Amino acid sequence: MAETREKEPQKRKQEEVEAKILEVAINLFARKGFEGASVRDITAAAQVTVPTLYYHFKDKDGLYQAALKESAENLLELLKKVDDPNASLRDRFIALAKAKMRLAIEKDLGIKLLTKEWIDHGSSQDLPPQLEAVLGESFKYMEEMIAQAVQRGEISPVNPKIGVWYLIGLIFLRNGRFLPKFMKTREVISDDEIEEFVDLILKGLEKK
Repeated sequence: MAETREKEPQKRKQEEVEAKILEVAINLFARKGFEGASVRDITAAAQVTVPTLYYHFKDKDGLYQAALKESAENLLELLKKVDDPNASLRDRFIALAKAKMRLAIEKDLGIKLLTKEWIDHGSSQDLPPQLEAVLGESFKYMEEMIAQAVQRGEISPVNPKIGVWYLIGLIFLRNGRFLPKFMKTREVISDDEIEEFVDLILKGLEKK
C-alpha cells in the first residue's frame, strides 16, 4: 500500500511532464511546422532533456502525431459543446463552422496546427494521412449527424460514411473560402459567408 502511494505522485509528475511537452510541441509545430520545429527547440521550451522527450514519445514523428491527435480531440470536444442535436443539419454545420472560425480568430494553436497540416499536405481529393489517422472520432460524429438528417427526411438517403467523404471532398475543393483562406490571409470570414459556404457544401445532399 505504501509503495502504491509513493508511485502516485511520481505518476502524476510524469503525466505533467508529458502534457507540458505536448503543449509546447503543439505551439511550435503550429508556428514553425514539422520541419521547422526541432527536437531541441521543443525540449528547450519545455525545459526537459532530449532523453526525457524520447521516454514519453518514440521519436519526433510520434510526438507530431500525438500533437495532431491531442488537437483533434480538443477540437471535437469544443465542437460538441456548441452542437445542438435537435437542430437541422444546416444549422448544426453553420454552428460548427462559426465555432471553428472563432477558434481561428482567437489564434487557437490546435486549430492552427490541424489547418496547417491540411494546407501543407492535403489535396482536392484526399486528407493528409496524418490527419486521417487522428480524425476518426470526428468522422464518426459527422456520420451520426448525417444519419440523423436522413432519418428526419432533411436530405436524400445516403450512406453516412460516403456522405462524410463527400462533404470532406467538397471542403477541400472550396478550401479557399474558409479556414485555410483565413490562416493564409488573416481575412475574417463573415457569418453570411459561412452560411453561404455551408449551403454550397450541403446542396448535393438536398432531397430531389
